[in-house]
Amino acid sequence: MIKVIFTIRPGFLIKENNGVYMEKGMILLSTEELYTHIIENFKAQHHLYQNMADLSQQQLDLLKQNNGVGDDLMMLLEQRQEMVAQIDDLNGHNRQAQQQITASLGLDEFVLSGLAEKLNAHRVQALQEILQALGQLMADISELDRQSNNLIRKKISDRKNNMNRRGTQVVQQAYKEMMMQTKKPEES
Repeated sequence: MIKVIFTIRPGFLIKENNGVYMEKGMILLSTEELYTHIIENFKAQHHLYQNMADLSQQQLDLLKQNNGVGDDLMMLLEQRQEMVAQIDDLNGHNRQAQQQITASLGLDEFVLSGLAEKLNAHRVQALQEILQALGQLMADISELDRQSNNLIRKKISDRKNNMNRRGTQVVQQAYKEMMMQTKKPEES
């Protein structure tokens, strides 16, 4: 038989004596293989988040420039959007794997404390380390995005202020010209 990943839907698990889970005659990953897949999935997400952090830094650097950045910024945003889609796909697969391993271990939810009671401590530590690294990367990305958003707000505010000043200057100049013209007929 062929091993198939992620074909089980909640409520359709059948546990065999050897620890292999089946659905409609298909052999799925064992608990250990499933756990390895979850860690590898998080590592793949980490790689994508690292790329996302690099793009976030490029976005911030681009926004710090004073010249027009429209096309370059749009390209970065599109690349980030593609990465978000890839991460969402990985998350979906990972959630399924987590549901499967939670059911196979008899846990209510996929949490480190529950896993620590059922699995090898080194395996749980590996998961904890990758989750901590992911959390740090997400915090870094959030900070870069916060700085980018602040810069965008400042640029918008500066443009509005410049437009208001120019508008005020135009009105003042028009008023001065009108006053000059109304004074000219009195002088003659």
